[in-house]
Amino acid sequence: LDPPPPVETAGSSLLYAEEFYTLAKPRLAEGGIVHQWFPDGIDVEPAIRDAVLRAVRRSFPHVRVFRSLHGQGLHLLCSLHPIEVPDADAFVARLPEAARRDLMEWQPAGASIREFVATQILAKEIPLESLWPPQDGPSIRDDRPFNEYFLLRRLRAHLAAD
Repeated sequence: LDPPPPVETAGSSLLYAEEFYTLAKPRLAEGGIVHQWFPDGIDVEPAIRDAVLRAVRRSFPHVRVFRSLHGQGLHLLCSLHPIEVPDADAFVARLPEAARRDLMEWQPAGASIREFVATQILAKEIPLESLWPPQDGPSIRDDRPFNEYFLLRRLRAHLAAD
């Protein structure tokens, strides 16, 4: 899933909601993974990121998170089963040719695809303990599109800063 930024876009909550993940789970093959990009960055309110992460955490028992290239977001890998991440050699060996070509577009000049995978993909995993928000906050749900109702929170923060 690659929801378009900004995360406050009307209707975008449907792709981050617990109900969406509930509908996705039975469609996964055995060992299947929901891979969702979240455009985390300077423009994203931490409370929104936390609400998305709570929805993922409440929906899947197994989650791994990787920072995107150039720090432009998070790749959330979510599954009903443990997610095994291969080493760089196995990763590259499993890549279809089209995927290799796509990766080559991002690879710095002179770097091997194996080096790129090792340093720019696999090394960017974020320990969940450093990312998980407290369980007791808001989550994204169909009836609580927390990310879409940002204006009052931002106005309150702006007024408090003055």
